[in-house]
Amino acid sequence: MTLNAELEALGLLALAIAPCVALAAFIHFKDKLDREPWYMLVISFALGAFSSAPVLMLEYGVQQNQWFSTTLGSAFLGIALIEEGLKYLVLRWYAYPKSVFDEPYDGITYAVMVSMGFATFENIAYALRFGTETTLLRMFTAVPAHATFAVLMGFYMGLAKFSRVPIVYLISALVAPVLLHGFYNYFLMVKWFEGVYWGAFISLALGVGFSWRAIRIHQKTTFK
Repeated sequence: MTLNAELEALGLLALAIAPCVALAAFIHFKDKLDREPWYMLVISFALGAFSSAPVLMLEYGVQQNQWFSTTLGSAFLGIALIEEGLKYLVLRWYAYPKSVFDEPYDGITYAVMVSMGFATFENIAYALRFGTETTLLRMFTAVPAHATFAVLMGFYMGLAKFSRVPIVYLISALVAPVLLHGFYNYFLMVKWFEGVYWGAFISLALGVGFSWRAIRIHQKTTFK
């Protein structure tokens, strides 16, 4: 490999990683009450990246089933449920029980760390396969989409942590991002008519709006 080729590869890698790290940092620094320890953030991010391997295996396995191969089944169950489900398990197993998870906003912080770890791995895979143009497009679509799914998950997880009846919020922490992710996927996959893919951008815009509202609510909420 020539020096120019090596530099181009490094540039592409940086382009794939940078937006994920930037969004993770943005959410972390939006915590106005008590920012989380760095080791928790790094481990959450790493666990999100490592979850990509079982996600890929599960997605490949279930989509061999004829029912899951339909557009609706693939969008909501074959992709959204698997991806958000694995992120949910990482968040629920690792960060949720920790004593440093001591305010509602922490749910958003850790969910975004997990999701951006996953998105980083996914972005690198797309960059290596499809190149710069796709990586740039994902910077403004798939990466912020994963962040909005995570904010919704973390919002409800934060409510669950400090609720006397957490089960409703724990269920919502999975259902809400799966639905939003599913609709986002579905409008990208269907071919009803030209321009139907704009439904995905509407889903993303709604997700951003919901997420910003969720962040503002938890920024003002503490049970310490």
